[in-house]
Amino acid sequence: ATARARNDGYTLMLTADSAHVIGPALYKNPGFDPVKDFTPVAPVATAGYVLVAHPSFPANTVAEMVALAKASPGKYSIASAGNGTLNHLIGEMLQKAAGIQLQHIPYKGSAAAATDVVGGQVPLSVQSLPSAIAFIKAGKLKVLGVVNEKRVAALPDAPTIGETIKGFGQAPWYALFAPAGTPAPIVAQLQAEVARALEHKDVVEKLATVGCEPFKGTAAQLAALVQSDLPKWSRVVKDTGATVD
Repeated sequence: ATARARNDGYTLMLTADSAHVIGPALYKNPGFDPVKDFTPVAPVATAGYVLVAHPSFPANTVAEMVALAKASPGKYSIASAGNGTLNHLIGEMLQKAAGIQLQHIPYKGSAAAATDVVGGQVPLSVQSLPSAIAFIKAGKLKVLGVVNEKRVAALPDAPTIGETIKGFGQAPWYALFAPAGTPAPIVAQLQAEVARALEHKDVVEKLATVGCEPFKGTAAQLAALVQSDLPKWSRVVKDTGATVD
């Protein structure tokens, strides 16, 4: 709908990297070109992602989980929101980086996956903080590690996976796009307004409540991010053999 809209600055799209740069690698015909059909406006936020476990899971850290998985390849399962979803791909990347083998259990959505980990049906899952933070704060899920490259403000004491597995880290993002050909002055004005909004204390606090943080940047930086992420996620999809249900 955004790709077909008038490029007058009045139709904008807030989207996630999972839809914008991973979707095109998963679907033969996604219905849009992530580069040609849109004008990048500004990044908005990064989402916290975590490797979580049921409280009874014998490992409390990434290192302990890796040791368990190496001792019993394929014994432990990991839930995702479905084949080809971001948390599935992150889980596959984690297994490759750690040299372990987990059994992938795809669900129809993050909520269903998180619910079954809370219920003890599956021991592990990669979850976004917006999906999992309520369970974490209630003690129904425990965090083994943060997927992001840096520790997240919502869980300052939780170590990153990269602190154990060097070089591992992802920064899932949300960003604002306009239809292709949106005039530069309009983009500049919108970018400035996004930057100003991300300085507001209430915006920062609201993002933090759902495990997100402001992601400040320019339209040019967002364009470069899209260009670098497209081949990266295409390789991940190919390497994992991920398919969409």
